[in-house]
Amino acid sequence: MLTWLIATLASLAQRFQLVRRSGLLTLIVPFLLLIAIGTVVYALLERWTWLDALYATIITITTVGY
Repeated sequence: MLTWLIATLASLAQRFQLVRRSGLLTLIVPFLLLIAIGTVVYALLERWTWLDALYATIITITTVGY
C-alpha cells in the first residue's frame, strides 16, 4: 500500500513538472515571437538599426513610452 502511494505521488509530481514546463513555454514562445516580429517590422519599415528596432519594440510592448 505504501509503495503504491509513493509511486502515485511520484507520478503526479512528474506530470505536474511537465505541465509547468509546457505552460512556461506557452508564455515565453509567443512573447519572444512578438518581440522578434516587432523588431523586424521596425527595422524594415522605418529603416532603423536592429538595436533601435529592438528597443522600440520593447518600449511599445511594455507601454513605457518615451
